[in-house]
Amino acid sequence: TYVDPAHLDAGGRRHDSQTIGDPIRLPYEPSTVLICENKDTVVMFPRHPGLIVVEGGGTAGSRLLPQIPWLAQHGDVVYWGDIDADGLTILNAMRDAGIPARSILMDPSTYDNYERFGASSNPDGTPVACRPRRVTSHLTASEQRLYDDLTDPDWPRVRRIEQERIPLHVAVASLADLRGP
Repeated sequence: TYVDPAHLDAGGRRHDSQTIGDPIRLPYEPSTVLICENKDTVVMFPRHPGLIVVEGGGTAGSRLLPQIPWLAQHGDVVYWGDIDADGLTILNAMRDAGIPARSILMDPSTYDNYERFGASSNPDGTPVACRPRRVTSHLTASEQRLYDDLTDPDWPRVRRIEQERIPLHVAVASLADLRGP
């Protein structure tokens, strides 16, 4: 999803699709690429200068996204996934695959702020299970603390906060914080 206001105001297309192995010419050089797990988040992301928003594709993303040359070579990649063991495992796998992604809204503070929107059950009504711990050597200290909590069988709190439960304006502010003053 192309969200740069100058591009959109000039009549540029908002959405695009790329197939692995098929070259694409981006309509503008992004200053930041944001990878999101939820398709609705990608499609609805608000206008933001220099940003391109990409659907991550879940666990397949760490295998497929490095095959997109413009993304694999981009210097400022940000990942925003669900706050759960799977989301943090995906982030770790992306970094392991060579995508130097920073994360937003996947830390203990965000968990605390949005826990009230967390899920204890899956859509089919079964409980959100505690995932077995994996080696996650590419997480930051803060991300690792959260991962360790979420994969602790004795953790009494919710194990998943869906990305889409966090308002988009919070994500925009978080991107601005990454860029600094």
